[in-house]
Formats: sequence, structure tokens, C-alpha cells
Amino acid sequence: MAHLSTRLVQLTEDFLTRRRRKRLEKKQRERRKSTLREWVESFLWAVVVVLLLNQYLIQAYQIPSGSMIPTLEIGDRIFVNKVVFGPELLPGIGKLHGFSEPQRNEVVIFESPTYESPGVGLELVQRLVYMVTLSLVNLEEQEQFLIKRAAGFDGDTIRVRGGVHEFRAAGMAEFLPESDFQQEVGVDYPVRRLVDRNALPAFYGAGRALAYRDVGITGTTDDRADLRTAEQTRVGER
Repeated sequence: MAHLSTRLVQLTEDFLTRRRRKRLEKKQRERRKSTLREWVESFLWAVVVVLLLNQYLIQAYQIPSGSMIPTLEIGDRIFVNKVVFGPELLPGIGKLHGFSEPQRNEVVIFESPTYESPGVGLELVQRLVYMVTLSLVNLEEQEQFLIKRAAGFDGDTIRVRGGVHEFRAAGMAEFLPESDFQQEVGVDYPVRRLVDRNALPAFYGAGRALAYRDVGITGTTDDRADLRTAEQTRVGER
């Protein structure tokens, strides 16, 4: 009888111990799940907040090309204030009013006229990936945004002669080289030639060769040689 009583006590203790252990293991699993869930929720909230900031307040960009050298180098990372000129309501949809309009000489970012939007949903996914990877991964196959200096404005007439930009603003009687035009309108920014002066004759010949080719004419040997030279010449960018 005593042996049976001892056995019952032992079985009861084993049962209670196993049940206690299972409860502890369950609590630990729930605690781990809770911690993981908290991390995921915190991350998702952070993503939402950053997306809102990027859409309406400030956004990071990486410079992909040399079109703004030396002001901006390839690979430079910049932050753009969206409040000044007004952000889009949604990507590609609507636009909120800003506090000012772009002024001459300011560096601005704008959507490329050739960009074809894949839709609001995909644009948000692309921006999310771009943001989460700190601008290291860009899913865009086409350049959505361009960054340029606002040099010309409504009413300006611009031409290029001898590799030099010439401007004539509304009300001006004649064209001025870009450096003189800067003094006239009171702005100052780096000016670079589009083409080295010594390479201009070859480019003129290349232009003739291209024109001949478009209409099915062979053209002169010199023009064809100039075309090959022009194609091998590195053209400076603004």
C-alpha cells in the first residue's frame, strides 16, 4: 500500500512537472513570437513613416550620370526638399501647392518627359525597395527623374553656336554667351563648353556626313572620317 502511494505521488509529480515544463515552453515560444512580431511591426511602421516622409517632405537620391559635373559627381547622394515646390499627392497623381516657384540658377529634380509610369502600386514598391536598401537597389529600368540647373525660363530663346550656349531673354535685343548672360540676369554657376573648340571642325563634318547618310548619299571621304572622329570624341556634359 505504501509502495502504491509512493508511486502515485511520483506519477503526480511527473505529470505536474511535464505540464509545468510545457507551459514554460509555450510561454517562451509566445515570447519569441511576440518579440519577432514587435520587430516586424516596428519595421513596417518605420517603412510607412519613411515612405510618407519621402513622398511629402524629403527624399534621398543618388546621382546616376555626369550631366551635372562638377556641381554633382556620379554616385553623390543628396536629399531633396519637396515642401518648397510642393509634393505629388500620390506618385504620378496630382500635386500639392508649394511655397515658391523654381528660380533661375536653382538645381531642381523633375520627372523625365520620356518616363512611362508602371502604375501607382509598382512605383510605391520601387520606391520602397530603393529606400530600404539606402538607394543601393533601383528597380527602375528607365530614368524617372532628371536633375538639372534651371538656366532657361519661359520666354528665353537658347541656341548653341561654336559649342557655346547663347541666351536671349524676353525683351533682349540680341543673344549673349552664357557667361555674359549670367551677369545680365545676376546669376552665377559653372559654365562648361559642350564640345572642345579644336574638335568643332570634325563635328561639323560629322553633321554633314549624318545628313548625307539620312538621304542616302555617300558623302565625302573627309566627312566620313570626321564622323568616325566625332563618335570617338568624348563630349562634355553640363
